[in-house]
Amino acid sequence: MNSLYAYMDEISMNPELICSICRLPLTDPCCTPCGEMFCRMCINNWIETKSSSCPHCRQNLSINRLSPAPRLLRNMLDRLQMECLICGEIGILRINIEEHVQKLCPKTIVSCHSADIKCPWLGQRDQLDDHLIACRFEGMRSIIIELVMENQQLEEKVDEQMNRINHLTELLKFQEDQCVALKNKYETLVKQENQLKSQIHTYEHQAQQLLEELQEREAELTFIRSQPSQLDVKYSFITIYE
Repeated sequence: MNSLYAYMDEISMNPELICSICRLPLTDPCCTPCGEMFCRMCINNWIETKSSSCPHCRQNLSINRLSPAPRLLRNMLDRLQMECLICGEIGILRINIEEHVQKLCPKTIVSCHSADIKCPWLGQRDQLDDHLIACRFEGMRSIIIELVMENQQLEEKVDEQMNRINHLTELLKFQEDQCVALKNKYETLVKQENQLKSQIHTYEHQAQQLLEELQEREAELTFIRSQPSQLDVKYSFITIYE
């Protein structure tokens, strides 16, 4: 039961209007297949957390087998007499009790009509009219609203600039990452270039050695080829003298 109001004749209340789970007058009543009435929240909680059987007849029960209570019973519940524990008013119909507390009860704590423009006042509803007469916020509503609107516009501009800054920051980070990637790629290429230069230098040195060796071989070959000619000359020279 809400601590803001109470039933006036709960002790002598018709037992048919009482939920057998919470022992309070039915709230949003629903009916089981066996005809027993329970608060919808009570029976739903019972099925979901305690048992899948009806608290009354112990037969299997699921939420989708529940049905709304008859209109007659609902009307009887709506006409139950209640007392507001805030202001002490009695004889309030249950169907009207929430409206009484939220909109009519003179002792309910409410805020100023100018709470939307930051008036901090809180007080009982029957004190509100006196407060409004002296409320500085209400008297300066037009000025405050204008200032609030200007402040909202400035906040929107700040948010817009912050979004732009965040976008530029992300773009800068992306470009920095690209620069790092390009730098790493450049360093890799330079390293590869140096390796290639070293290999080229090695190949040039080997080529020079091969060239020198080839020249030596050609010189030897030329010398070898020239030997028979010299022998022929010697042989001819000997023949002439004979």
